[in-house]
Amino acid sequence: MKKLITILALLGFAHSAFADGAEFSHDGEFRLRYGNVKNDNTNATDGFTEQRFKWGTTFRAGEKFTGRLSVNVNSDWGESTKASDQFATDTSDATLVVNEAWGAWMASDQLMYRFGRGCFTLADGSVIGCNEWEPNQKAFDGGLITYDAEFVKTSFFGVQGVEINNAGTLPDDDVFFLGVSFDFKTLPEFLKTANLHYLSVANQGYDYQNKKYDKNASGTQSRYGLTLGGDMVGVDYKLTYAAMSSSPDLSGAPKQSGSMIDAEVGYSMPDMRNFRVWFGYHTDSGDDSSTTDSEKYESFHENVHEYAGEMDIFGFGNLTYMNVGLALDLMENTNLKLAYYNFSATDKDGSTDVNILSSFYSYSGLGTRQSGQDALGTEIDLSVSHKYSDNFMITARYGQFTPGDAYTITDSISLFFLEGKMTF
Repeated sequence: MKKLITILALLGFAHSAFADGAEFSHDGEFRLRYGNVKNDNTNATDGFTEQRFKWGTTFRAGEKFTGRLSVNVNSDWGESTKASDQFATDTSDATLVVNEAWGAWMASDQLMYRFGRGCFTLADGSVIGCNEWEPNQKAFDGGLITYDAEFVKTSFFGVQGVEINNAGTLPDDDVFFLGVSFDFKTLPEFLKTANLHYLSVANQGYDYQNKKYDKNASGTQSRYGLTLGGDMVGVDYKLTYAAMSSSPDLSGAPKQSGSMIDAEVGYSMPDMRNFRVWFGYHTDSGDDSSTTDSEKYESFHENVHEYAGEMDIFGFGNLTYMNVGLALDLMENTNLKLAYYNFSATDKDGSTDVNILSSFYSYSGLGTRQSGQDALGTEIDLSVSHKYSDNFMITARYGQFTPGDAYTITDSISLFFLEGKMTF
């Protein structure tokens, strides 16, 4: 009933806007995914099917005012079915989620204000990204001010990340972050992207891991970074350096600092079936837990699926990996992609985040992490995509992870993935 009321409200809103003469444009996407994880160590096979329907509406009132509303309907097939009811018709898992709801005002040709709920990507997405690959992309509540000058585009943003009003004597464990980003525009020919950013995160005591108030979590975290990228004569490259450090409010509470480097160099030959090869390297700091303070890099809101392999086993933090890959068109509208990853722990005695995108598939049975070993394993990803039209594409992918000496398991874990996606 609530979903019906929401949809009727949206339709009513659209009618009013048309009546006032506003310009309206609509966009949408439907995608269906199937994943199957096979673990040879436990002889377990798990299959998952999920779908997402996304609908977005953008309206413009003249040249100065713009609004955006987008909603997602996600469903995991069979999730509502109970063991005692083989033919359940419950649809409680098919939730309607508002990902974007914002308004923007172009105060001048250079100055823009935007407030509400939405996402944004900072530079190459290795620090802040929309995470469009996941069922629900990132949704930030806050404001964005952009000044687009001749030489540099400057963006100021403020986000309220967590708002929890605790009952009793506990204080509110809210999280805010403020930031500024500089996108330089007057650049040499070989340099297409140059971004510099700084973020300040104020945490009033929210423990992300345990989802509750913790006085040790209260403090301020600073983040800064530089991203460069470009191409020339068939060679393309990108490089990101990011660092973070925390200052706890509580005397004696553990401090944290870390850094990350992500780089890639590629070579393309468009006339030869869009052939491209690349080499990538990533490293971020780890910690061996020998002291109270931590030197492990803590990821923020990066585009998770774009890094560390398409099986999404590992996340940033005490992670080092190298990867090589190639891509080419097998025929018109059919593309092949092959990539190889070699993962290791930056600090052999430190922990590395695993199973980071468990909303779709999970990798149970990774075994026990071996202290003193840094070889996490290798991964091979092979995918083929075929575009049937500008609005419909099917992708099939097979990935295989072979554990290294850092884990007690010895046999591989594989993932078969199939996706059909239409846009309109």
